[in-house]
Amino acid sequence: MKLSSEVLAVLGRIYPSTAANVALTATLEDGNRVMGETRISRSKVRIEKIELSPRRPKPLPEALKAIAEADLITLGPGSLFTSLIRNLLVAGIPRAIAQSPALKAYFVNLMWQPGETVNFRASDHVAGADAACGAELRRSLIDVCVVNTKSPGGRALDQYQAREARPVENDIANLERMGIEVLGADMLRMSRYRHVDKIRHDQGVIGAVAVQLAQRARCATLEKK
Repeated sequence: MKLSSEVLAVLGRIYPSTAANVALTATLEDGNRVMGETRISRSKVRIEKIELSPRRPKPLPEALKAIAEADLITLGPGSLFTSLIRNLLVAGIPRAIAQSPALKAYFVNLMWQPGETVNFRASDHVAGADAACGAELRRSLIDVCVVNTKSPGGRALDQYQAREARPVENDIANLERMGIEVLGADMLRMSRYRHVDKIRHDQGVIGAVAVQLAQRARCATLEKK
């Protein structure tokens, strides 16, 4: 798992989940198989399954060490299948996260991703991550879900809806039934690029929430000593 300097606006060491040369393959709802992150992301057909080749590459030792020593482990925001789940398919990574004393927080995406998460609610994102870890480790990967509290609107929303992308529904009751704490924050930031309105996460807000959660986790650890 790695921190994204673009989304979180942080500095630090970035370790890949594995040093192996792996290929990402998706099985689509229509039965076709697509290889490569770029081609998968461009597909408009729903993803049924994502796999790595080789199937269970060895994890990077430095990544396992960082997970074990972390105060906070963040998952997301980002593409559920091609960014998040692909890391969870590396042998040992899910178990390392589950066994880490760190607080585990999932920053839920703002919008559906066509071809990947159309009609996905917040709980569906969590369930997708759980499924990648196998039955033994389910429900041990996420302690807190951070969801966006401000809905986008106007021209930007119309442009996204035209591409079959709508805001992710925060089905808080379902998350709480899964034993997950829900934390709400206004993470919405609008930007404009080449006359196109973009719906993006606010780097400052995500960074502030992450720091707050890390401090909370550190205090909890100190109290146990």
